[in-house]
Amino acid sequence: MSRIIKFRAWDKEEKKMYHSSSYQFFRDFADHHIDDVPKQCELMQYTGLKDKNGVEIYEGDIMKVPEDVQKAISEPEIVSVIWERGGFMTSNQRYIWLVAEYSEIIGNIYENPEPFNLS
Repeated sequence: MSRIIKFRAWDKEEKKMYHSSSYQFFRDFADHHIDDVPKQCELMQYTGLKDKNGVEIYEGDIMKVPEDVQKAISEPEIVSVIWERGGFMTSNQRYIWLVAEYSEIIGNIYENPEPFNLS
């Protein structure tokens, strides 16, 4: 079985999100800004999962998780997607694969930081 490794990158200076495969990212972005990539960009990896609307879920996304998912949530929650303990998780420490298909992407921590008061 093969899987496509995808990344997106947030350009901190241009305030722009680049979406592409790892090869395409380095071809389209890094060739033009190779010296600035480490300090200018935040890379986010695709989890391999999609939300209830078929939207790809990336590290750094903000999701609305409905109540009653896995009988563990009593009200809807707003969480971010993080890499921790060797896997993709929600910021409230649930494995992303448990809630992905029931949840909805509502933004990401760079373009929509308001739910977490991030800058």
